[in-house]
Amino acid sequence: MLAPAPSRRDRMAMHNANKLKIGLFGANCSSGRAVTLVPERWSGNWPDNRKLAQMADAAGIDFLLPIGRWKGYGGTTDYQGATLETVTWATGLLASTTRITVFGTVHAPLFNPVIAAKEMVTADHVGQGRFGLNIVVGWNEGEFEMFGVKQRDHEQRYEYAQEWIDVYTVGVVTCRPTKKEAADYYHYSIVERADWSAVDGILALKNITPENTPPEKFQQIRTGYAQGMGGLPVVGDPDHVAEHLIDLSKAGLTGIAISLVNYIHELPFFCAEVLPRLERAGLREKR
Repeated sequence: MLAPAPSRRDRMAMHNANKLKIGLFGANCSSGRAVTLVPERWSGNWPDNRKLAQMADAAGIDFLLPIGRWKGYGGTTDYQGATLETVTWATGLLASTTRITVFGTVHAPLFNPVIAAKEMVTADHVGQGRFGLNIVVGWNEGEFEMFGVKQRDHEQRYEYAQEWIDVYTVGVVTCRPTKKEAADYYHYSIVERADWSAVDGILALKNITPENTPPEKFQQIRTGYAQGMGGLPVVGDPDHVAEHLIDLSKAGLTGIAISLVNYIHELPFFCAEVLPRLERAGLREKR
């Protein structure tokens, strides 16, 4: 017997009525999004991804969003040097879960749309309507050179990928029982133990250097990229993290894709402490 086909409304709402969707971003990449040397940094391997997906599925996390990456950034850790391709990653995780939506991230200039459509329909059948599509146009010239594709200028990139939809934001969460513990860990993992050689390599690709950027601004950008490739930092105890997310919802955002230094180690505390606070604020369905 076939499962009932999900309605378009169910698909768009990720099959629930949560006013603020919470997802996990970047788990398909080694180190996730934290450019750090700490030994507990994310592995990005398949067993850990499957375990994380099943943990997130059981905890009520809404979606998993991967990074489309074809080439690492080097540095001491070879930051994001090992990654799982996103559509096959999504298909495997959809087969391993029952409720959560899993996205595939596609670089529009690199994928033949007919082949991509076939892949995605297959993934969607596996997930019974839980596959999501994230279309991007890319920025790293080195990745495009691998495919023999010349990057368009900035405006033409987004004309080419006009189906790209941007509704959500991305953030990097460090949540601990106290604000001090959160601040201390953030400083340890992102300042003291950042992979600065990888960070500076990323900034150089974007032509952000000490020579063309004021010192204070350069250091601000540098730290921002170390903690999560420029994502919004949310650091604090459960009350503070929940309040920050509530403020984002009040500002009009309908969802946030978060990353953690180690997703499996940190997600249970986030789900146990932050999600109930969001439920009490009326932003999440009670489980």
